[in-house]
This record gives sequence, structure tokens and C-alpha cells, in this order.
Amino acid sequence: GVGRGGHVRAFIPRRSLVIAQVALSFVLLTGAGLLSRSLGNLENQELGFVPEHRTLVRINPPSLAGQRERLIALYASLRERLSSIPGVQEVSYSLYGPMQGDNWSGGISIAGRSANPSAPITASWNRVGPRYFEAIGTRLLRGRVLDDVEVAEGPRVCVVNDAFRRRFFEDTDPIGARVGLGGAARAGDYEIVGVVEDVKYIAPREAVRPMIFLPAFQTVEYADANSAGASVQARSMALMRTLVIQADVDAVVLEPAIRRAVAEVNPDIPVMSVLPYTDQVSTNFRTERLMARLTSVYGLLALILAAIGLYGVTAFWVAQQTRE
Repeated sequence: GVGRGGHVRAFIPRRSLVIAQVALSFVLLTGAGLLSRSLGNLENQELGFVPEHRTLVRINPPSLAGQRERLIALYASLRERLSSIPGVQEVSYSLYGPMQGDNWSGGISIAGRSANPSAPITASWNRVGPRYFEAIGTRLLRGRVLDDVEVAEGPRVCVVNDAFRRRFFEDTDPIGARVGLGGAARAGDYEIVGVVEDVKYIAPREAVRPMIFLPAFQTVEYADANSAGASVQARSMALMRTLVIQADVDAVVLEPAIRRAVAEVNPDIPVMSVLPYTDQVSTNFRTERLMARLTSVYGLLALILAAIGLYGVTAFWVAQQTRE
């Protein structure tokens, strides 16, 4: 009886350790499952554009700041030449594209609304080329999009996203309202002609910000050509580095033709990258994907160790009871 009591007392801490191991492994596996589910929700959320059958091209255009006419001619040639590639359906360009992590923003003003210096209103903004929304697969909700002429000439117009409408116009129709980048003096610079659906531009976890889409090469006049507003305007036009191509051909197949087309337009323009837009979207989930995979691996290892420990302790306890 004394021997049996000693065996039982010695077995209790071993059994408790195995129980703790099993519990910890199941906690890790549960965490891995929750992380995987969160990752799935992030990847399957509504992004506001269609990355499938889209190719993202990053170029490094020549320094043409302040040379608006040369910029217009350059991007018109790029768009025309790229559109001639077999399988290509749409080609456009922008200052930056969805899910690239870029964001240009600043204070804005809306005609007919008094400014509050203590609480200035801000919004993100982007410069886009002709048929940009068609190229990235973003739906028009109200009004119209920018036409080819307005990208450079014509009345100064803009398109806003639905988050902009909700924030600044609530239940009213923003079509026809005038906005501008900067203080109250700039409130009448652009007329809103359309509203598009919200698009994730910065990060998948962040809420969509109010956003204004300006024609790529439309300009406003500044009294001081060296002012901050004039400088930002010139710089934003010169940094048009993103090309979006909609095609029924894979990016890997398109890449040689894209590089040849750009070289034919201007051999001094380096093509920095050509990749499927789905790959660009996927890079935004690297951290979450790594955490889910590591937690799953650690949970499985802990479960295996707990199973081995449970088997070892049980076998040892049975061996101790053999004499009885």
C-alpha cells in the first residue's frame, strides 16, 4: 500500500504537466484558427476595384516638372502604344494606385462653406488618366467619370469617392459642388462631376478616407509660381509613375511586350516592375499571413509534444502498475 501511494503521488505532477501541455497546444491552435479566419476576412473584403486581369507597371519617368505639354505628349504616347499590345483592353495611369500604400493628402475647401481654422477639413487626392476607373474596375455611383479631353484641358472637374460624399455632403447630392486643394481662396477650382465607390488605397485594415480624383494634367493658376500649392501641383504631375493595364493575358506573358513598348516611346524610361495586381494586393497581407502560419506551426508542434508526453507518462504509469 505504501508503494502504491508513492507511485500515485509521483504520477500527479507528471499528469498535471501533460494536461497543461495539451491545454496550451489547444490554445495555440485556436489562436491560429482565429488568425487564419481574420486573414481570410481581410483577403475577401470588398476592395473597391478588381485586381484580377490587371497588371501593375511602375516606371520612373524623366524629370519633366513644370513641362506640362511634354508630360501630356509622353503619357498619351505611352497609353497609345501599350493599348496596341494584343490582349490589352484598357490602359491608364495615375499618381498612385490602390493598395500601393501611397497617400497624397492635405487641407481642402468647399465652396459655400465657412472655413474653421481650428478644425480644417482634409482629404486624400490623386491624379488619374483617361478611363482610369474602367482600367482598375471601380464602379461609378453617380454622375460621370473624367473624359479624355478633361484629363488635360477643358473645364476643371473632379470625381470624389463615396466616403467623401458621406463625410461632407451626407444625404445631399455633391454633383455640381465646387472644391479645391488649399484654403478658401481655392474653393472654386474644381467642379464635382461624379462619385465612385470607395477603394482601399493605403492598407486593407484602414478605413477608406475621403478622396478627390483630379484629371492628370489639369492645372490651376497660382499668383505666386513658387508657392507651396504650385510646387505640389508641378511635382504631382511629374511623379506619375503608375500604369494600370487591363488584359486577358497574364502579366508574365505581357512583360516583354510592355518593356518593348515603353522603350519605343522613350528608351530613357526605366520600367521598375511589372507584376499582376493580385500579387500587389497579396503583399499587403504578408504580416498577417506570417503570423497565422507561425502560430499554426507552433500549435501543431505543441500538440505533438503534448501527445508524446501523454503517451510517455501513461506508459510509465502502466509500467509502475505491472507488479500490482
